[in-house]
Amino acid sequence: MNKVRPEEEFLLDLHAQLERAAKSLSGITDEFAKTRPGEELSRSGRIETKEFIGTIKHVLDQITVRVWRTLVFPELPPEVAEKKLSVIYYPYASDEQMFRSALGKMVNIKNLETNSQTPSEKMFATWLREVQPIQPTRYGSLYTVGRLSRLPHQKLIDQRKSRLFIIEAFGPNGGGTSMRFKDKPGSFTIWTRRDKYGASTGIGGYPISDDPDAEITVFTFDPDTMDFNSIPGAKTSVVEAMECHVEDMEFDALPLFRQALWSAMHIVQTSAFLIYT
Repeated sequence: MNKVRPEEEFLLDLHAQLERAAKSLSGITDEFAKTRPGEELSRSGRIETKEFIGTIKHVLDQITVRVWRTLVFPELPPEVAEKKLSVIYYPYASDEQMFRSALGKMVNIKNLETNSQTPSEKMFATWLREVQPIQPTRYGSLYTVGRLSRLPHQKLIDQRKSRLFIIEAFGPNGGGTSMRFKDKPGSFTIWTRRDKYGASTGIGGYPISDDPDAEITVFTFDPDTMDFNSIPGAKTSVVEAMECHVEDMEFDALPLFRQALWSAMHIVQTSAFLIYT
C-alpha cells in the first residue's frame, strides 16, 4: 500500500475543511429560506455564518503559510525563519499599498524593490499578489470576508431578509421604464402617452404634452393587491436578499459567501503545485 505524502495529506485536510464550509453555507441557505421578509436570520444561521467565515480564513492562512514554508523558509537562517513564521498570513489586501505592507513582513521587500530577490522570493510574491482581492479580480469577495473575520468574536453577524420589488412598464410601441422598491412599493402611477412626438411609457407622476391630440392613459398601482392585470405592458418581479450591515459595509450575504467559497477552493486548487516545489 502506497503511503500518502505529507503534501497530499495537507491538501486532503484543506479539502475536508472546505467541505465543512460548504455544509455551513448550506445551513445558512436553509435558515434563510425559513426566514420571513423583514426578519433577522436565526441564531443558528448566524452561528453557521461565524463558522463559515472562520473556516475560510483558516484555509487561506494555511495555504499561505504552506507556500511560504515551501518557497522562502528554506532560504532563511533558522532563527530568522522561525521568527517570521509567526507573521505569515493571507492578507485580504484590496490595494497595492495593503499588499506590499503585508508582503514586507514575509519577504525582504528591499530585495524585491532592487530586483535582487531570489527566484523563490519572487515566486512567492507573485503568487500572493495573484490570489489577493485587488480589483479587477475574481477573488473580490474575500476582502469582505477578511473584514468579517476580524470582528469581535463574541458578536454574531446580523443578517436580515429583505425583498426588492422591481416594477417594469413597457409601451405597446416600444419604450419603457422601471422602478425599484425596497421591501414593499408605495402607491404610484404607470402611464402611456402617444402624441406627435411618438409613444412613451413611464412610472411615477403624470405625463404632460403640448399636443392637443395626445392620447394619455394613467393607471394607479395598488401596492396592497400587486394587481397588474389591468395594466398593459406592466409586470413586477421580486428579488430576496440577505442583507448584512456591518460597520460601513452593506452587502447581500448569500451570493458573497458563495463567491468566497469558490475563491478559497480555486486558490487551493491552483496553488497545489507550489507546495511540491
